[in-house]
Amino acid sequence: MNILLVNWQDPDNPHAGGAEIHLFEIFGRLAAQGHRVRLICSGWRGAARRAIV
Repeated sequence: MNILLVNWQDPDNPHAGGAEIHLFEIFGRLAAQGHRVRLICSGWRGAARRAIV
């Protein structure tokens, strides 16, 4: 299954909080089961435009 996740921040963002950690855990498990998960979020100064987690 292809899953698109839209969230304000990603877990690596210096201002990330519990929501980002929670989403990372849930969707990380889905990816481990073979699903394709993509995250679209805002960036911050010094962040890569794209990253593979």
